[in-house]
Amino acid sequence: MATNSYAFLLYHVVFSTKNRQLTIHPDYRLRLYQYMAAIIKEKGGNPILINGTQDHVHILAILPRHISISESLQAVKGGSSHWYNKEFSENIPRLYWQSGYSIFSVSPPLLDKVKGYIFRQEEHHQNSSLDQELENFHKELLKYHDPAKYNPKSDPEP
Repeated sequence: MATNSYAFLLYHVVFSTKNRQLTIHPDYRLRLYQYMAAIIKEKGGNPILINGTQDHVHILAILPRHISISESLQAVKGGSSHWYNKEFSENIPRLYWQSGYSIFSVSPPLLDKVKGYIFRQEEHHQNSSLDQELENFHKELLKYHDPAKYNPKSDPEP
């Protein structure tokens, strides 16, 4: 019997420009996202959707499993900012990414909901900032990690 390794780990990644500067020019966004997708593919991953605003990016992807998440994102962030600055720096401010990122696993049944959320970033951020968005994510996820807030009725007594 042959043994194979298989992984289906779907991630929603969010990272911003350095100091939340509005440096991702709307006219060049699509090309930036295409370049990021090409990096993910080159590393062995599968980009599903990339979108964002002038100060941050959302990536929905299956990242490569043979390198760490941080290595994958370092390649995406470093490669994309280098390309963007080389390609467009004479016309617009240089692009620098923040040092960190947020990452969430996505359950396959929620894929369409997450895709819709990422697709509507411009609309969504007319009413809230990235910081507010991440704070809301954190609050929502905290209820699954904080025993005081997690009280399922179906769990048996110990």
